[in-house]
Amino acid sequence: IELCPFPLAPDEPLFRAVRAVTFQRQGRAEEALADAERVLGAPEADPRWRSSALLIRGAARKLKGALEAARADLEQAVELDPRNLQARCERAIVEGALGDHA
Repeated sequence: IELCPFPLAPDEPLFRAVRAVTFQRQGRAEEALADAERVLGAPEADPRWRSSALLIRGAARKLKGALEAARADLEQAVELDPRNLQARCERAIVEGALGDHA
């Protein structure tokens, strides 16, 4: 976040989305999930940041074995941002695990 060229308040959805991704990459799943939920609860959040938050929540749900819920999150992530390739890949993995090879 320190490298960001403009100031962000900790309660802004963009700040939370970036921090959620950072936490996820550090293996801090609970903190990532908490920030992702805050982004999803912010109606003013940009669709791209909502897509990232849904990806994080979907990946967390996948790891917990909640595959149907994970698929729903990942489908919504792709709908919000069709360029979110990581969400597309995670969705394919979940669909494979569910036996949905369509």
